[in-house]
Amino acid sequence: SLEDSSKITVLTNSSVTTSSYQEADDLSEIDQNQRHFLSAIKQGAMDGAKEGVLPSITAAQAILESGWGSSELAKAPNNNLFGIKDSEDWNGEIVTVPTQEYVNGDYIKINAAFRKYTSWNDSVVDHAKFFTSTEWRKNNYRKVVNETDYRIAAQELKNAGYATDPSYAGKLISLIEAYKLYEWDAVSNTTMFVFITTNHGLFFLSLRSFRGW
Repeated sequence: SLEDSSKITVLTNSSVTTSSYQEADDLSEIDQNQRHFLSAIKQGAMDGAKEGVLPSITAAQAILESGWGSSELAKAPNNNLFGIKDSEDWNGEIVTVPTQEYVNGDYIKINAAFRKYTSWNDSVVDHAKFFTSTEWRKNNYRKVVNETDYRIAAQELKNAGYATDPSYAGKLISLIEAYKLYEWDAVSNTTMFVFITTNHGLFFLSLRSFRGW
């Protein structure tokens, strides 16, 4: 429908560029700026696991979309790491910047309005909430939220129309594996033991795959 098409246009992330994509063969290739970037977004990515989004996916998207925080959209005062566009449910500030869309087999340049944040952390927090912030998104990204396999989550992001780049899923997976970001998922899925004291003694519950702890 026209309404659905309009929503897809608004919600599709179109800031992906080939210049943003940087792949390393091993962790020794990570420079100081890249280490700083990962350190800056890690806590927010881990917290985002509570919203059902894998930390590895969040981190890989931030790297890819922002070029390790170097894009104009990612720099202060914009602080938008994920290229999330302005939409009806956004009540914050916006910024209009030139970006690339993949249309009919070609990249074209357009001016688009994007969300503006006070910090990178705010951008990471909003990214995690983005996928379930409206009923339409809950349905559209239902195969992404709570997915525990980063490969499937990456492909489902592309299938859901998050990005127009046809190679988007593969790029996310390559970044996750090159920088071992899947280790962040393992930490967020660590088993949590809850001890309960009752009149009959001490008991414990094992909560597995309890993200965000």
